Amino acid sequence: GLLKVETTSGNVHAYEVGGDAKVQLITGNLDLTGCLGNVDFSTSSGSGRIVGVRGSVSATSSSGDLDVAILPVGEKEFYLSTSSGNVVVQFLPEQNYGFLLDVNTCTGAIRGDMELTKLDQISRRKLKGVVGNGKSRVVIETASGNVSIIEGKKKSDKDD
Repeated sequence: GLLKVETTSGNVHAYEVGGDAKVQLITGNLDLTGCLGNVDFSTSSGSGRIVGVRGSVSATSSSGDLDVAILPVGEKEFYLSTSSGNVVVQFLPEQNYGFLLDVNTCTGAIRGDMELTKLDQISRRKLKGVVGNGKSRVVIETASGNVSIIEGKKKSDKDD
């Protein structure tokens, strides 16, 4: 099913959503943990923490940070945008993972902890290249925020 939330003021906490999630806030934060479908999140004044999503993610905030963990397996789309907020993306290097990365910031800094191939552009304000097989797409845009891309750890079969 679809989880749909629209509110002018307030925070939203959602866990283990069984389908897609669409959350539109004017003032408020989203904390979403676990979603089997796609996530579409927007807020004017607030932050978003989105983890455990199996599908694509679109997240925009005018003034707030975005902290998103993605699973870039297959042909998924990840679009993250802030005006005055930082963006942190953590990806899991699962089997057959990969994405085309396209990062743009006006006045922020870009930090990455991953192996890029087919580097197209690199500067303090722009980064474009391929991670892994390049099948998914990650687009990150900020006006005055910093961007961090972090490679997470693979889950070991021996972890109990």
